[in-house]
Amino acid sequence: MLKLETLSSAGSSVSPEENTWTLQPGPVKAPLLGSGFHTGVGKESRAQTLQNGKRQIQQLGSQLQLNQHCLDTAFNFFKLVVSKHLTRGRRTEHVIAACLYLVCRTEGTPRILATSLSHLLSSR
Repeated sequence: MLKLETLSSAGSSVSPEENTWTLQPGPVKAPLLGSGFHTGVGKESRAQTLQNGKRQIQQLGSQLQLNQHCLDTAFNFFKLVVSKHLTRGRRTEHVIAACLYLVCRTEGTPRILATSLSHLLSSR
């Protein structure tokens, strides 16, 4: 971002020809939105959410004895949900359970039922 700065003193009567502007490079800062919110913040949080989601999908999927293809597909659904900001206000465990349930329904894996997912989630 470049900052415009006048070289003439403030309040003096300077003709437009004499008024010179120079471009001075300055540090690039994220604009503040209210108290302490930055627009550039969030990519690290999203990466951490994806990392935690992958770990939890692996854990829950291994308890359900799902193959790696199902786990990868569930993680792809999870990435889609995170990219669309559909996880806000929802518990990550419930989103992961929904992704695993969706995979089992689409892949035709009969191992998973809502009750078994509920039992596994409540035991945490």
